[in-house]
Amino acid sequence: MTPRSHKLLIPTMVLLLMINPVSADEQKRDDVPQQQLFTEPPSPELLADLLFPLKYRQAQATLTDQSKPLVNMQVNFYFDSAQLLPDSWPMLDSVGEMLGINAAQQRSIVIEGHTDAVGDTAYNQKLSELRAASIKDYLIKNYGVAPHRLITVGKGERQLLRQDKPLDAVNRRATFRPAQRVKLK
Repeated sequence: MTPRSHKLLIPTMVLLLMINPVSADEQKRDDVPQQQLFTEPPSPELLADLLFPLKYRQAQATLTDQSKPLVNMQVNFYFDSAQLLPDSWPMLDSVGEMLGINAAQQRSIVIEGHTDAVGDTAYNQKLSELRAASIKDYLIKNYGVAPHRLITVGKGERQLLRQDKPLDAVNRRATFRPAQRVKLK
């Protein structure tokens, strides 16, 4: 392998992973580690510290999705809808403000939408994607965040926060994590 082709290998692999659909085994996986759920808006500074800690910035290239920082937030939507409820605006305002402070200004985040287990799997997957997109739209419209800094993913009911209570409203949430930086040369 030539040095030039070696430099292209990792970005190519990342792009292929992003394009390939999720396997059936991954779709059934709901083994998400227990994480704190914010039900009140954290400060933008706290969010930046949680999502972009110094040790993360130093070791970013070696982290897997499972070891990346993660923040769960209770973001509420109208029933069976991707329309945000006004009581969630302060939570998202905290995220929008965080994206504007120095520690996070040049960084991107992944917005993951989650549902509970009510309804069928395919429907929940689509609903979670729409909800993540709704959060992205809110941050763009209200905080002027560049769209390329916000990556949306729907997790459906695959990663329940309360696996022992799959129908619990606490499973309907948004998760924020730092996006992996890929440098193409």
